[in-house]
Order: sequence, then structure tokens, then C-alpha cells
Amino acid sequence: MADHHFGQYGIVSGNLELPRAGAWTAEVFFSAASAPSKGSTADLQIGTVNRKGTVVDIAADYLQVKARIVAGAGKLDTVLDARDYRGFQAAQIAQDALRDAGEQTGTWSALDIYCAHWTRSQGPCRESLRRVTRLLGRGEVVSADATSLTTWRFGDDGVADTVIDTFALNSAAMEHLSSWGQERLVFLGVYDSSIRPGQSIVAWDAVRKLDRVLYEFGPTRFTLTGWYL
Repeated sequence: MADHHFGQYGIVSGNLELPRAGAWTAEVFFSAASAPSKGSTADLQIGTVNRKGTVVDIAADYLQVKARIVAGAGKLDTVLDARDYRGFQAAQIAQDALRDAGEQTGTWSALDIYCAHWTRSQGPCRESLRRVTRLLGRGEVVSADATSLTTWRFGDDGVADTVIDTFALNSAAMEHLSSWGQERLVFLGVYDSSIRPGQSIVAWDAVRKLDRVLYEFGPTRFTLTGWYL
């Protein structure tokens, strides 16, 4: 029996990348010739953690079916029409972009900023969100000394919302494999996919605040590469 699934379909190997902002993505190989169709939405179960996602591409490779799965409805590349806003909250502008693209949206309460005038340019939903979420005050580079950072991403339920990361400690079991200080990354053996960006782990007796996580899994491996602030 497969340890990982997408809905009813067993997964034999693949990877899952979790960014601190935006949508997670997964590349998976199914354990049988049958597979979900493009556009199918279900829970991606890696270990014991379920995350709602959608198949955005599917193909066959060396007699195995592989798929690319993206958080939520997989609609961030949907091209939106231009729209002019006057006297709106930034949260409403972000929610409109997500709804117009076909994604589920949360309250976006952390984006409680009044916009006297805002123009949404025609283009992909992800670009519209990138522009409006700059109002959160998150720069392109963040400090390792930060105790909390506000961003946005998809939750496990497939809903996009703002998140305040406090880098709470995750004490999940892990095996220390390697570390590259110059790259600010750690390579660990893990038993589940519960470690996430926006959390901290203790590796080599030091607290690491995770900014991005990449899981790679297969019949004989389950590893985590974590980039930290």
C-alpha cells in the first residue's frame, strides 16, 4: 500500500515544494497506470498531512504516469481583466483577484489597508496579488532576526489568505544528514511532511527559521531540504 496519495490514487515517488508565500507545487509519479485527469481536485497526502490541490499537467514517462499538482484550484496563472478601484480596502482587491481567477479566498484581515485609488492591470492573477501584497510591507529580503513576518499563501484546505508567521518551533522527528551554511540550507531525513515554512526547527544545535521547504520522497527515501533566513 502506498504511503502517499492524491485522492484515491497511490503515489510512488515525487517532490513537494512549500514556499513561505504563494502556492505549493508537487511533481509526483503514480504507482499504477490509472491516474486522475487534468483539472482534478483532491487532497494530496504526503505522509499524514493532507493538502488540497489540483492537477495542472499530466503525462506518461517510462511507463509511469506523472502529474504536476498545485495548491488550491491551480488558477493563479489565469489572466484577469483590468479593473479600477476607488475607495476600497486592499483586502477586497486581493479577494477579487482570487475569486475572478476561480480560487477560494479567506478574509485577508492582515491586509487592512485603505486604497484611495488602485488600478489592477490586465495580467495573471499571481501578478495582481504580487503587487497588492507588497502593501504588507514585506521586502524582497527579510532579516534572520525577524520574530514575525506577514505574508500570504494557500492553507491545507486550499484557501488563500494572509498569514502571520511567528516561526514557532516544530519538534518533528528528523535525522541530520548535511548542512551548507553558505547556502543557508539543511538536508534532513524525515518521517512526515509536517515541517513548514514560517516555522523553526533545531538542526545542529541551532534554531533555523524556515523560508522554503522541499520534500523528496520515494520507496526508500523521505528527505527535506530547508532554506532558512
